[in-house]
Amino acid sequence: MVLDAKQLCDIIDLPRDVNNLVKLRHLLVQDDTIHSSINEVGKLKSLQELRRFVVKQDHQGFELRRIGHLEELHGSLCIDSLEKVHVPEEADEAKLMLKSHLHELILRWNINWHADDFALQKHVLERLKPNRNLRKLSIIGHRGGTCPSWLSMNLSLSSLKSLCLHDVNWKTFPPIGDLWLVNVPREEISINIPEKRFGNLRRLELIHLSGLKTWAVHAPCQLFPYLEVLIIRDCSQLVELSFSHSAGCCQQGKDANDNLFPRLKELKIKRCPQLLSFAPIPWTEAPCYIKITGISSLDKLVYGKEYSYLTIEGNNKDTNDSTVWDVLAFHNLTGLEDLYLYRCQSLPLHYLQILSSLRTLHMSYLSNVFPLVEADSHVKYQFPVESLAIRGEGSASGKELTQLLVYFPNLSDLKLWFCAKVTGLAVNVRGQHATETPGTTTSANKEDQQQDARANVDVIVASEEAEHGLLILPPQLQDLEIHGSPKLRLLGSNPHDDSNKDGRTGQGGGLWGLSSLRRLEIEDCPELLSSYSSSSFSSSFPLPNSLEHLNISGAIGTGAELPLSNLTALTSLSIYRCGDLRGEGLWSLLAQGHLKELFVRGNPNFFVDSEQEIPSCSSKLQRLDIDDVSGFTAAAIRHSLLFSSLTVLSICGDYKVKSFTEEQEALLFVDSLGDITFICCHNLQSLPERLPRHPNLKRLHIWACGAIQMLPKEGLPSSLQELYIRECPKIQSLPKVDDLPSSLRYLNVRESGSEELRRQCRKLINIIPIVEV
Repeated sequence: MVLDAKQLCDIIDLPRDVNNLVKLRHLLVQDDTIHSSINEVGKLKSLQELRRFVVKQDHQGFELRRIGHLEELHGSLCIDSLEKVHVPEEADEAKLMLKSHLHELILRWNINWHADDFALQKHVLERLKPNRNLRKLSIIGHRGGTCPSWLSMNLSLSSLKSLCLHDVNWKTFPPIGDLWLVNVPREEISINIPEKRFGNLRRLELIHLSGLKTWAVHAPCQLFPYLEVLIIRDCSQLVELSFSHSAGCCQQGKDANDNLFPRLKELKIKRCPQLLSFAPIPWTEAPCYIKITGISSLDKLVYGKEYSYLTIEGNNKDTNDSTVWDVLAFHNLTGLEDLYLYRCQSLPLHYLQILSSLRTLHMSYLSNVFPLVEADSHVKYQFPVESLAIRGEGSASGKELTQLLVYFPNLSDLKLWFCAKVTGLAVNVRGQHATETPGTTTSANKEDQQQDARANVDVIVASEEAEHGLLILPPQLQDLEIHGSPKLRLLGSNPHDDSNKDGRTGQGGGLWGLSSLRRLEIEDCPELLSSYSSSSFSSSFPLPNSLEHLNISGAIGTGAELPLSNLTALTSLSIYRCGDLRGEGLWSLLAQGHLKELFVRGNPNFFVDSEQEIPSCSSKLQRLDIDDVSGFTAAAIRHSLLFSSLTVLSICGDYKVKSFTEEQEALLFVDSLGDITFICCHNLQSLPERLPRHPNLKRLHIWACGAIQMLPKEGLPSSLQELYIRECPKIQSLPKVDDLPSSLRYLNVRESGSEELRRQCRKLINIIPIVEV
């Protein structure tokens, strides 16, 4: 018989007479506590699953002997509140030895129970001997002082696969190595018998062993040949994990720390604040996941070989403490690809050299970047890193960062956050010329690399003579991000570009020398463009022709014109909060047809330019986000540009627009649009007149446009699928139900600011599939 109560979410207790279902085999429930509410459960002799039993949770019917009659039990059983067993003989009546089908057993003593009779607990556990077929065992809160003999000297669970010891105050332990305790002489601690072992143990958990000081295991490769999961947690006094190979074991003659646990897949060490010493990890060459948090020298260490990454977070105690690197077995990390360092000492170069597969390196708030070394060390140390991110290096100057970059000849992606001492950018164009020298053989290539390295050393020497804040970038960069450098400026000329001496114009300044750059993002660098005036920009292009994505935000404008006409490969342009900056050549760029996305906000003069007339054409622009409708449309009309490919339009923060002229509507609200958003247009009084006739519009969002009185009288577009109205209190109603588009699937007026609108929309529930009011 099966009783399925999984769907009864509110059930707390079962009827007291459920024990009359004597043929019941399975009671299916969502919560294990429901199993523990079966009174006189021993009557259900055919029961095959009892996940939880609480000793004497009621005056009668919950004695330990009740489960003695359940000989058919399978699966998992938790026996809770064992501190309520008053005589050892009660444990005998549980008859755990006879439950041969039970695969998991949890024995729990309530640690909040004030029991003084520790000898009783010792004898109770001794008599709760499970069947030898048991696969998983957890002992929680036992205060009996010793490990039961059936788990140590007279080990009867040699086939056990999972063992958890949680908050036990033992002086003797199972055969899992030597466990030494605080304030307990070693001679008082029972040492394991070598011939006793768990030959099949896959999982071991040591949790809240408050007196544990040292765990020592000699030849763990023999004691735990199949161990896959090791968890050590909340051992507040744990100082040392001592694992080593012994003479004659499988690793003799190999590295002392190799394959200590040859099958280990998961290691977790958590909240062991005194832990100072353990064998460098990973302990195996096999794929494994490691997470260590809250130990003496580290806040966090996370390693995943499957995805080839390592994250290390130091603590605030001493960021100059180099012992953090003693925890790593670098020879087992040769396949590591991604390394993330946070608040710790910088990684010594000789260790970094071992990480031969490293491709991504992130460094945040380190005590310093890399140690400064002699010039020839840049030839000795060349790392394969392709992506480098540095955050919060407020103490690092441009010169020091330049020295750092020379270590990475393959660098293509560079991100810098909050490097306050960087004041200027230049490009190592000399190094670029060196790298263009072809090589046909491996030896020739290697010689070229050494020559390039020496050329880069020359750059470092030159940088030492230059401004201390100047950062010289490698020419091969493809992706560059810089955030939060308050004094950073683009230079009008490049001191490391000899072509300037030839009198050539149109190149050399700014970032022109980054001829491979595809993506550039610079945010919150207010002085970025302050070196340029309108006249200085007119004779040079500060940005390379290769750019495809450009994002500049928070650069205070100086009335400068940013030349864009050379950026013929550009597909996405974002300019935010750049004051009086003007985009010179923008309209030619739009006419050429490559630009697909344009985002311009907080730049009142950006669309004002001095371009000559261009032939009338249709731009390929697909997405437009602006806060100046009049400025954009006036310039577009002047240049006879059309936007027939536009699919997404956002008008955000335009405080001037009150309504749209016929010309503006024809230009912006084209038939190709599928998504229109109005945000914070506080003076906008009406939506476009042609809006109801849009043939392809699917999504309409209106947010914080408090002056809009109503939706269009002609109704909504027949293609509309999603309508979102927020903070528009004057919009009081929608069209009648019969006039709503049949395609409408989502309606959200929850934060519209109009209770009347919300009231009306409640009537649309079950008419429109999703209505949020």
